[in-house]
Amino acid sequence: EFVMACPRRERMMNLLLSGPEGNGKTTLVRRFQQRHPVFDLEAGGTAVPVLVVSGPPVPKEALLHDAILSALCTALPNRSAEDKRYHVIQRLRRHQVRMLVIDDVEDLLVGKSRAHRLNLELLKYLSQAVPVTVVAVGTPAVLPVMQRNFEVASRFLTAELPRWTLGPDGFALLEQFERSLPLKHPSKLSRLPLAARILDQSNGTIGGIANLLRHAAIRAIADGTEKITIPGLEAGNERKLL
Repeated sequence: EFVMACPRRERMMNLLLSGPEGNGKTTLVRRFQQRHPVFDLEAGGTAVPVLVVSGPPVPKEALLHDAILSALCTALPNRSAEDKRYHVIQRLRRHQVRMLVIDDVEDLLVGKSRAHRLNLELLKYLSQAVPVTVVAVGTPAVLPVMQRNFEVASRFLTAELPRWTLGPDGFALLEQFERSLPLKHPSKLSRLPLAARILDQSNGTIGGIANLLRHAAIRAIADGTEKITIPGLEAGNERKLL
C-alpha cells in the first residue's frame, strides 16, 4: 500500500518481494489486486489500478510485453520488441495502471546472459516511462541480481516473506491452520514438540505446511484418531494411507 500510494514522478518507487517457493507470494499479490479492482472511466474505457502478470519462462523482452498486452486484452503478434514496448507503455497509460506486478521473475532476471541484464534495465525503463510502480516477485535468488546493478537497486525497496519459524507468528499461523481442519479432536498444532516437527518437515513454507497437514488429516480420519500427531505427520508426509 505504501508504494501504491506514492505519487507519480519521474523516479518511481518500486518493490522487490522475495521469498521461498510455496510461501504465499502469489496469493498475497492476488489479494492485493482484489483490493484495487478494475473500474470504468467517465471518459470511457477501464482503469486497471493493479496489473498482475507472470514472468516469461525465458529471458525475452518480447514475451514480457506479450504477457502485459494479453492481460490488457491486446495482442500484437509478429511485431518487434521495440514496437511492442511502445504499445505496452501506451496501454499502461491508457488503462491508468498504477502498479505493474511481475510474478515469478526468476527466469526473466536471474542469469548471466546479456538478455538478463537488459531485462533489469527494462523494469527501470517501464517504471520511468509510463510512469508506473513495478513490483517484482520472486525467490531470494533475485535479490543479489538486483543489488549488482546500482541504478536498478536504488529504485527498488525490498520486502521478504521468510520461512516460518517457532515463535509468535509461527504459532499463530499453525493455530489458523488448525481452525480449518475437519477433525473431531483438537490437535494443538501450535504446541511443542508438534509445532517444531511441522515447521521442520514443511521447510517452513505455507504451501509445505498445507500439504503436510492435508495428508496427515486424511490419515487421521482414515485411522480414527481424528487429530494430527507426530506419527501421523511422518506417515502423512510419506503420503501413505491405511
